[in-house]
Parts: sequence; C-alpha cells; structure tokens
Amino acid sequence: APTYSVVSNPNGVASNVTGVAAALNSLNTAVTTPLYFKDAASGTSSNKLGSTFAIVGDTNITTAVTANQAQIKLNPNISLTSVTTTDGAGNSTVVNATGTKITDTTGNTNTSTSTTNVLKQGSNTLTTSATGTTVTDGTNTTTLNASGVSITNGPSITTSGVNAGNKVISNVLAGSALTDAVNVSQLNAVKANADNLGTTTATALGGGASYNA
Repeated sequence: APTYSVVSNPNGVASNVTGVAAALNSLNTAVTTPLYFKDAASGTSSNKLGSTFAIVGDTNITTAVTANQAQIKLNPNISLTSVTTTDGAGNSTVVNATGTKITDTTGNTNTSTSTTNVLKQGSNTLTTSATGTTVTDGTNTTTLNASGVSITNGPSITTSGVNAGNKVISNVLAGSALTDAVNVSQLNAVKANADNLGTTTATALGGGASYNA
C-alpha cells in the first residue's frame, strides 16, 4: 500500500500514513478540527471551518469586516461611567458624571462638582461655591459671601455692620468729617484740653478750689 505524508494537526507537522483510507481519514480530521478563540479571561469559542465567527463591538467600539481584514476601532465619542488616571507615583485623577477628584502622593485632594470645589491640604480646607467661600485650618474659619466677611471668634464686616469681635482696631487715621471714626490720640487730646480747662478754672476761682481729673 502506498504511503502518504499528511498534515492533520494544527501544528503543521506532517505524518506518514499508509493506504488511501488512512490518508482520507487524516485529511478529514484536519478539515473538521475546529479553530479555538480565547479571550484574556476564561471565555472560549470553538468554530469549525466554514462556520461564522462574529466580531462585535459595543457603544464605544465599532467593528467592520472587509476582504482580508477585521477592523476594530474606538469611536470618537465614547460613553464611560468613570475614568481613573495614575502616574505610578501615587498621584491620581478620577473623573465621573458628578465631577473630578485629584489626589496627590501626600493625600491632598481637590474635588470639583457642578456646584462646589473643595481643596484639602492637611487640616486646611478651602470650599468655594456660587454662594461663597469658606477657609478653615481646623480651628479658625473665615467665610466670604454676598453678606460680607466673618471670622469665627473674630471680627466681621457684613451688611449688618462692623463687629470688631472684642479685638483692637489699630492704625485708625484721625477722623475729620462728622461721620468719621476717632482714634485714641484724638480722645487724649480732648481729655488734655478738658483737664487744662478744669485746672485753669479752679485757679481762677481761687478760695482753695481744685480740679480732679
């Protein structure tokens, strides 16, 4: 019986078979052995020659099969629930439908939403929104909004007025207009004039009169 060299396995290695029947059986094995496709996880697909293997996409990926090639491409406009980027050093940025959060290697964060932005560095926090800005170091807090500026346990300048918060107001220029504030030097001058007038009057009266400042 004649001997035939037949390739009947996916490795492309030929083997010798004796007889026509054995050769045909080897060829039949070769053409009926399916092709196996596997993904990066555990998914597999077994496809025989002549069967159809579909290459599909989704809302972000488009596939097209033409002569001699299958094209898989990312759409120019994609829809994602969240995107996280990192640089390997510990810095990261997360973007999702509600906003953005940036975190550096030391844990400082900057979080932005449609209404607020919060910057945190250790115990210091800066919060900004359309209604105002608040700065705190964990103990002291300053708020700036449409009504004015106020400091926790400190002064405030608001539409309600000026409140010194029991603090000294320094470097006040001597007032001159009727609605100007006066400083201590002006008050001392008034007192000195009053004392001088009292002493002068007591002297003029005589008879042991005196002025007690």
